[in-house]
Amino acid sequence: MVNVAISQVSTDSFPIIHVQLTVNGGKGMRLPKFRETDFDLYEGQAKIKIEQLSYKSNGMTTYSILLLDHSEAMGKYLSSGLEEEAFDELDENQSRLLQAKAASMIWLSSLEEGIDSLMLMGFAEEVDIMTEMATSIIHIPKVFDAMEVGGEAALYDALAQGIEGLMLSETGSRSIYAVSSGESGNSSFSLDSVAQFAIAQQVAIHIAAFEDADTLALSALAQRTNGSFSYIEDAKQLRDYFNAQTKAQEDLYQLTYSSPQPKPDTSVRVIRLAVNGENIFMSQGLWPYQMLTAEELQAEQPSMTIADLDILDIQELAEKYGLYAAAALGALLVLLILMIRWVRRKADADLIVPAITKMPEEVVKNSMRVRMASPYKDKPSKFTIYSAGGKPIKDFVFKGTQRRARIKLKELPNGTYKCDLANGGQLSESRTFRLRRGN
Repeated sequence: MVNVAISQVSTDSFPIIHVQLTVNGGKGMRLPKFRETDFDLYEGQAKIKIEQLSYKSNGMTTYSILLLDHSEAMGKYLSSGLEEEAFDELDENQSRLLQAKAASMIWLSSLEEGIDSLMLMGFAEEVDIMTEMATSIIHIPKVFDAMEVGGEAALYDALAQGIEGLMLSETGSRSIYAVSSGESGNSSFSLDSVAQFAIAQQVAIHIAAFEDADTLALSALAQRTNGSFSYIEDAKQLRDYFNAQTKAQEDLYQLTYSSPQPKPDTSVRVIRLAVNGENIFMSQGLWPYQMLTAEELQAEQPSMTIADLDILDIQELAEKYGLYAAAALGALLVLLILMIRWVRRKADADLIVPAITKMPEEVVKNSMRVRMASPYKDKPSKFTIYSAGGKPIKDFVFKGTQRRARIKLKELPNGTYKCDLANGGQLSESRTFRLRRGN
């Protein structure tokens, strides 16, 4: 099943609207190539002509380290996991290390050249960098052939050195995939120090370990770093582990159209998108946006005062008609104020959920501008930024009638972040931005 979703809407060039689409598929699935005619686009009730549909690289780079244990324990025989197996003639090619090399190629072959980078490291008593970080795996099989079993294992030292190797990768997701006997008695690093190091550098640790492993300790390490742990008893489970790491396919498209309402106003406009085709699911086809809040519209228009009404001279009216005219004029002013308040409340009532109406997709400075809309103007709205692992790392509160803000990002490292907006117990859809400052 192919999944299509609206992931971002840009109104920076209004009335030209840019809609970003994310297309996902299952692992190993070939994604279809879409054309303008594959979509039906609406803004409100009006069907819109798509002016351009362009393919964009998802740009989500990944940096991974494959960490292979080649200690003496990795030379042990590993069952195939098949129901019928000849145990009287044990094949030397069934060792843990050789099976790990073969199974890991399942995952490595799914990496996208030019987007995903990989470093191969081997360890026993010492840690060796077998290949530098690169986007091609063409040399991996030859490097595998040079790895032989021998010595004791220093798993925690190898993990620590792997985290150091990923520190040079400032953007994108960073992960270590370790296949180990689980022995770590020869390590100078402790499990806790490795976990703290990985958390500080936002590195996810995934571990596949055999029967010699301290499963509780390694499982806790993986969980603390937003990784995963698998206990391996046979070659089938090892292949399943690497199958689980295989990347699902993803494409990005940008759809461009002209709004049928080219004049900015306070209305909340809803973009609706439908996709044609079999086995294609539109998981997120609605996206509201608002060009102006009531406060912004009022600020753009000059306020009307009695002095502006040249035809009315209050003093002359009062002298000529006395208190009746003054009272009538006062009532007119009160009515005008009530009408303005009614218009503002109606504009507020149109908002159903809080919305981030303007935010950049990529930030190259130490701050970014954000514009938002909220259903409850009398309640503060909170803008929250999350790490790649989903942990909240920065909040900004919009107070009173504030609808725009410059969010300072100086303390955040380069990378990809998620954010959302909360107001009156309601939560907006999550947005994503990429922080990529130069040196």
